Amino acid sequence: VKCFSCHATIEGWEHGDSAVGRHRKISPKCKFIARFNFLKKDMHPVLQNCQCRVENCSGNSTLQCSSDRSSDLSPDYLLRTGQVVDMSDSMYPRNPAMCSEEARLKSFHNWPAYAPLTPKELASAGLYYSGVDDQVECFCCGGKLKNWEPFDRAWSEHKRHFPRCFFVLGHDVGNVGNVPNESNFAEVCRSGLNNADHPKNPSM
Repeated sequence: VKCFSCHATIEGWEHGDSAVGRHRKISPKCKFIARFNFLKKDMHPVLQNCQCRVENCSGNSTLQCSSDRSSDLSPDYLLRTGQVVDMSDSMYPRNPAMCSEEARLKSFHNWPAYAPLTPKELASAGLYYSGVDDQVECFCCGGKLKNWEPFDRAWSEHKRHFPRCFFVLGHDVGNVGNVPNESNFAEVCRSGLNNADHPKNPSM
């Protein structure tokens, strides 16, 4: 058989073989299998199809969960029933228009002056401005963060609130990093940020 997503071929089936197990062994980087593992790992079945977002970064964080996919679209259901659908382009990234760091930087043209974090740091962490207060959203997982405080770091808050985000985990989700030019290099120098505050590789 051949995977619709990664095109890996699996042969020599024996009674009792696990389709997911063999697929994972032959093609561990398959996007479909990665999503399958992502949805199944450490999640309660009722929450598997929820899109959870942190709406408040302060100590009184509220977690909102809304089901935006019916349970019969879960990878588990699709594998059990044989109704496999290529979801490799539909789930992640949530906002493909914001895949490039340059596009994310441009979203900050009305970023409030009171906000303690720079657009450069936020965009580098996969976040773009939603246009409301100091709220930003991840282009990949759709997670929302707001109410930034002076000592917050974009990468660490993104990772803390959305540890399963594929971008944070370092998966290839189509991110296009910013190519340095004179103007944004000057902005980075003025901001006084260093690579420890926002590493290039979110898994570091």
